[in-house]
Amino acid sequence: MRQVEVTADLRAPKEDILDALGPEALVRLEGTYEVESVREAEGGWLVTASTYVGDGPVEMTLSVDTVENGYAYELVDGGFFEELHTTILVTDPPAEVRDEIDAPDLTRVTFNSTFTFGGPLARVKDWFATSNRRTELRRAVARLGEEVVGEREHVAGEGTGEGDDDRDGDRDGDGSRDSERDRNGAGGG
Repeated sequence: MRQVEVTADLRAPKEDILDALGPEALVRLEGTYEVESVREAEGGWLVTASTYVGDGPVEMTLSVDTVENGYAYELVDGGFFEELHTTILVTDPPAEVRDEIDAPDLTRVTFNSTFTFGGPLARVKDWFATSNRRTELRRAVARLGEEVVGEREHVAGEGTGEGDDDRDGDRDGDGSRDSERDRNGAGGG
């Protein structure tokens, strides 16, 4: 099982960000799957989505629920992973971050995803998939920022990860920082 977390602070009120999120948006913002349907289920929604690999479609169904300050979803059927659990939390950043950049409407968005392919060589496959999953979560934060505040770059981020290219964890200079942790103690990326 691997874990990837991406955190960014966006210049928008918390309510605006929560309004922009929802079962369809959570999948769409990541950019890998096209949403086919969203239907209400007990306590939440079931989202069916698909993507094409080679000559054929790969479908998946996610169970999406609201949680305090955000959403959570998990894989129910299909897709590439044996297990996939993701939470999206929308919270207030620390006061010092708000004060430092003089942004009273600053909101922190954290995507946290754990996943495994399972089966033979799961550790190796999961390790390789970590980079792709991190890219999906970064893309989701960037697209959310574009939709809500019209800006591509994030104000600030936090997190550390083994293998980060610089001391503040900003691997690719996009202003976001992320962390990855392996729950079974194998170390990150």
